[in-house]
Amino acid sequence: MASLVLSECGIKPLPRVYTKPRTGFTSYNIKTPIKSGFFQSQKTGTDLKLNSIWNLTSGSSRRERNWGLKVSATLKVAPIDGEERGERINGASGDGGDFDFGAPPPFKLADIRAAIPKHCWVKDPWKSMSYVVRDVTIVFGLAAVAAYINNWVFWPIYWAAQGTMFWALFVLGHDCGHGSFSNDPKLNSVVGHILHSSILVPYHGWRISHRTHHQNHGHVENDESWHPLNEKTYKSLDIAAKILRFTVPFPLLAYPIYLWGRSPGKKGSHFDPSSDLFVPSERNDVITSTICWTAMAALLVGLNFVMGPMQMLKLYGVPYRIFVMWLDFVTYLHHHGHEEKLPRYRGKNTIGLISHMGSWEFLLANLQTEAARPVLGKYYREPKKSGPLPFHLFGDLITSLRRDHFVSDEGEVVILAWSPILRFLASGFAMASFVLSECGIKPLPRVYTKPGTGFTSCNIKTPIKSGFFQSQKTGTDLKLKSIWNLTSGSSRRERNWGLKVSAPLKVAPIDGEERGERINGVSGDGRDFDFGAPPPFKLADIRAAIPKHCWVKDPWKSMSYVVRDVAIVFGLAAVAAYINNWVFWPIYWAAQGTMFWALFVLGHDCGHGSFSNDPKLNSVVGHILHSSILVPYHGWRISHRTHHQNHGHVENDESWHPLNEKTYKSLDIATRILRFTVPFPLLAYPIYLWGRSPGKKGSHFDPSSDLFVPSERNDVITSTICWTATAALLVGLNFVMGPMQMLKLYGVPYWIFVMWLDFVTYLHHHGHEEKLPWYRGKEWSYLRGGLTTIDRDYGWINNIHHDIGTHVIHHLFPQIPHYHLIEATEAARPVLGKYYREPKKSGPLPFHLFGDLIRSLRRDHFVSDEGEVVCYQTDPQLGKSSK
Repeated sequence: MASLVLSECGIKPLPRVYTKPRTGFTSYNIKTPIKSGFFQSQKTGTDLKLNSIWNLTSGSSRRERNWGLKVSATLKVAPIDGEERGERINGASGDGGDFDFGAPPPFKLADIRAAIPKHCWVKDPWKSMSYVVRDVTIVFGLAAVAAYINNWVFWPIYWAAQGTMFWALFVLGHDCGHGSFSNDPKLNSVVGHILHSSILVPYHGWRISHRTHHQNHGHVENDESWHPLNEKTYKSLDIAAKILRFTVPFPLLAYPIYLWGRSPGKKGSHFDPSSDLFVPSERNDVITSTICWTAMAALLVGLNFVMGPMQMLKLYGVPYRIFVMWLDFVTYLHHHGHEEKLPRYRGKNTIGLISHMGSWEFLLANLQTEAARPVLGKYYREPKKSGPLPFHLFGDLITSLRRDHFVSDEGEVVILAWSPILRFLASGFAMASFVLSECGIKPLPRVYTKPGTGFTSCNIKTPIKSGFFQSQKTGTDLKLKSIWNLTSGSSRRERNWGLKVSAPLKVAPIDGEERGERINGVSGDGRDFDFGAPPPFKLADIRAAIPKHCWVKDPWKSMSYVVRDVAIVFGLAAVAAYINNWVFWPIYWAAQGTMFWALFVLGHDCGHGSFSNDPKLNSVVGHILHSSILVPYHGWRISHRTHHQNHGHVENDESWHPLNEKTYKSLDIATRILRFTVPFPLLAYPIYLWGRSPGKKGSHFDPSSDLFVPSERNDVITSTICWTATAALLVGLNFVMGPMQMLKLYGVPYWIFVMWLDFVTYLHHHGHEEKLPWYRGKEWSYLRGGLTTIDRDYGWINNIHHDIGTHVIHHLFPQIPHYHLIEATEAARPVLGKYYREPKKSGPLPFHLFGDLIRSLRRDHFVSDEGEVVCYQTDPQLGKSSK
């Protein structure tokens, strides 16, 4: 991404300002000069000049601005972490005179009102509606153009424009909430509901809280929007919460969280009619808005079925996030980020030093926004002139977030102070790099071969030479050496695999480049064999080798695993909620996400019928386990059955099946990169549930999807209802526990579970040292497809996720319970012989598999449109793009 021009943004290091605090509550005379890179005052009362120079070109043309800034007051601030600091209150000297923001202004609200022309108060509903029609037309027009062009060069332009138009719709709905749209409350309410609901804002809930903001603007405790944290509340936040609140881009993504849980130190929700935000007479209005919001959310979910989640993300999801950033950006900068420090107020008139200026008043606080300039005079802060786009405001935003952190717990006139520790931490974090040597990630070599003349050729005509492989002649065994340095000394371990290059595959060239692909065969005992030919044994031979007791399903034993895993899940959540420490949270996320994955595997066994012989028990347990982690049990069970019945088939397989060349070429470059670049493939599962894979249509939630036959539709409806009930429960828990706590307890573990699921599923069908074949037509059989799957070793995780790594036997015989899979695999190995691929031994944690994942994503992109035995090919252009 191109860097934002810092000089345009005005980002500079903040000066360290030291003052001697007065003994009183607030002091309005400086006794010591303030010296910094920005300000130098030689004596009290000296005007300070700032020159802002903007070089418009490389030549001498430039423009200057001067502001006369007067250092007028210091404020005593309680020290943090042992450091004593003071803060400034600057007053703008518009005409060279001095004034104090601690004192009431020399005019009243009525004086400003009288200065505003009468016609400015007239509300014209027709003119207001014309803006609505204009903006709505632009919104739909932009969406239509973007959907028609559907080009990744245009999408970013669309997102910026549409997100800005969403923000424009919000402002019109905001006017409805204030009653400035028209004099008709019903018209205001109808238009406001339509505009705000369309961008997922609860109209009345937000209108009422925003009214509270206007009625209490500038008040420390009673303000509602971006109000300052007092020192006690600030100190109660852990360091991670502080960093999230004051580090870009997180504050610009806060609005949806604010709607659900308000700001730190305040309770309630804009969706909850019983919230402290609302009085009883307003609760029906809040319920109405929440219903409208829910209807809009349901409409968006429905459009996911019609248009697909990726298209909805591009058309609505990204613009929505741009709108949220606009809202937070504008709202924050209208109350923060000026060159001078802005005061905040509390309380009522008091006696003594501050009796003449210590009260909060509507007018005094409202001087933080524009009003009638002739009356306001020097109390009006002239905004900086912007270029075509307001890049200069990013500097104000970042500067404010680095200095404006909290206000004192005491005092009726206070100023935002900053924490040196937070400023140090927020200045930049060095993310820990993943150990590449442990993952085995290396640049992939370019492999060039001359394809044979036949459809599949079983003799190599030229040797393959690369950093990984060297063959001096046809039939020569290739040796691979894997060396892992365990310590900095000489201790190391080695592994050798004998690999036999047995057949190249003729592949249609892409973009004029001729390429061939290899099919490697494992020479376990030195004999050659061809994966293009059927294996010398049958499925019945494997079945006969497996002991009879391995087929027995023990429901009590199965339930014991459920009880174990559920107890661990609730135990981990209880411990994490009790400790509530940011040192422990990452440990909890990794452990709980892995346990969610373990629950999924048990529900997966229910779907296969390997949990017990009782279909009702399987269905009940499966629904409970899968719904708890937002998986539609029957919808996924049926699609997963399709995967097992068609494993290894190019077109008919369901899970991580290969794209044919035609489908692959139809994808734009951005979609290709997303599909084959970590971490995006590890986040794909929820999207797959809603929209399946490229080239396939339907949804796991839609009973009319091509995934299901008519007799299965009632089952799908049942699962969708259970999924919806869990989603509603999670939303309800947001009200009870707060969205941040729910994110920590459930949200992050859910995404860890999703990553586990995609990681394991992908690697059981991809990423082996040898190229794995895929079949079509007469060449495909259930046995040959099952033999393309791969066993994996996950170290300590094997027992936790119920030995799902023993995948070959599971795919051939999914009715075998997970607790018999290891024994069944060992019994079947003599029959499978060289067709069984021995998994690499793992350490305690399967870090070695990350290397297999990344290598596969960089080489396994598509298969030929033709041929009954095909292998993955590599798109060289994607390789260049990913670099």
